Amino acid sequence: MSAFNLAKLPLPVSIRTVDYEANFTALLEQFKKLTPDYDAYLESDPVIKTFEACAYLLTLKDQERNDQIKAVLIAFAKGADLDNLGALLAETRQENEEDERFRVRILTALDKVSTAGVARAYEALSLEADRRVSDVKAYDDIAQPAKAFVTIQSNASDNGEADSNLITVVTNYLNHEDRKPLGAQVIVNSVQVLNYTIDAVVKFERSADIETVKKHMLNAINELVAQKHRIGATVALSEIYAKLNIEGVAVVEQLNEPKVNIKAGKHQTPYCTAINIIEASA
Repeated sequence: MSAFNLAKLPLPVSIRTVDYEANFTALLEQFKKLTPDYDAYLESDPVIKTFEACAYLLTLKDQERNDQIKAVLIAFAKGADLDNLGALLAETRQENEEDERFRVRILTALDKVSTAGVARAYEALSLEADRRVSDVKAYDDIAQPAKAFVTIQSNASDNGEADSNLITVVTNYLNHEDRKPLGAQVIVNSVQVLNYTIDAVVKFERSADIETVKKHMLNAINELVAQKHRIGATVALSEIYAKLNIEGVAVVEQLNEPKVNIKAGKHQTPYCTAINIIEASA
């Protein structure tokens, strides 16, 4: 699925840095200009306390303003704000649908209007068909004309495999006469799972709290694993090393598994079955 990559968008210039110290300094400098004869600038002085309170309130307002701007941006909107953005493209949230999935459907909403049977249209319609579809890839096969192939990944199973019920639901939805081009047949299949494990030997810094470092390391790896559990994703060894080599780690002595980059095809998804971090012997 090739939704627009929001992560590559820069922050809009209207979002500004929230800085308490800058607010406090600006208030104090302005006061000095207005009252050049005043010199009681002790920390306990009422004027200083007043400026501290004002700077704090200004900082809260700055953050509130940034949040209000983000509420109308597709990359940051949540909850009811995201619902209202979806309404601009006649997209409504499915029952119990999470923000991130709904965000993707909003981004792909315009793809559904194509009547040419393009890949993105089938992908957008597959997400619309059932909320259990977490990822989808559509493609054709030159050896099989008048057929479109759709691979779906399910969020109802740990490894992403779609059961027969979900495949049937999506198949029927895509093959409806109001959605597919005439003369075309859409064939839906479950994603094939590409299992792998992460097994590493790590030497920790002498001063490190090993349990705490391990916890942060596992959190980072689990985040990477979840991010890469997508159709056609690649799990690079360099990415795994980067997640292992965090503060408190002296060296990653050995990465036993995987031995090579995990490269999933257009009908596959990488799935990590186990993570094992071994402390290197002294």
